[in-house]
Amino acid sequence: RPLLRNNSTASRLNASEYGGIFGINRHPLGLSKLSHQASTKPGELQQGKRAGYGAAVRQLELDPCVEFPTDDGGTRSFAYRLSGPLASKVCGLHLKYGYRLAFTMRPPDRAGIAGIVDVLYVGTRDTRDRSSDTWQIVHELFDEENPPEGHLRPPCCGDGLPAIDDTELTEFLSRLRRLLR
Repeated sequence: RPLLRNNSTASRLNASEYGGIFGINRHPLGLSKLSHQASTKPGELQQGKRAGYGAAVRQLELDPCVEFPTDDGGTRSFAYRLSGPLASKVCGLHLKYGYRLAFTMRPPDRAGIAGIVDVLYVGTRDTRDRSSDTWQIVHELFDEENPPEGHLRPPCCGDGLPAIDDTELTEFLSRLRRLLR
C-alpha cells in the first residue's frame, strides 16, 4: 500500500503498517507554558508555536526509540535517558529555542498500540537558574534530587523502555497540579 500523506489519520494508518503506534497522553503544565511563550513584537519568532512540540509528539507516537543517521556515519537517538534517580522512569528530548520535553511510558491499555507515552513536562533548560530549569522541576515533581553531574544522556531505549507505575504517575500529576495553582 502506498503511503498516504495528507492528514493525521493517514499518518496513523501509515505508522501502523510500517511499525508500532504508541498512544500519547498529554499533561497540563508543559502545554500551557509552551503555548504562552509567544512574542507579540513584530518580526520576533513566535517561540511557543515553533518550538517543535507537534513534530516531537508525532515522532513519540510513531517511535520514541528511533535513531537518526549522522553525517559522520553514526547514529543519534531521538530521545535520551535522564541520569540519576529518574533514569529508569523518564526520558527527555530537545525541542527548539532551549525547550525540553520529559516523557515516560506505560504498557498499552488497548489493542493496536505498543504502549502509552506520557508527556510529563515541557519547559526551558536554564543552567544559570536551576529553580526554573526543566530538569530541576521534573526532579522536584518526582520528589528526587537532581544529580549535579554525570549527565551522560544515554539513548532512551538502550536499556529497555522507561517505565512508571500508575501510583508514581498519579503522585507526579498531583504535584504538577499544585505547582500550577
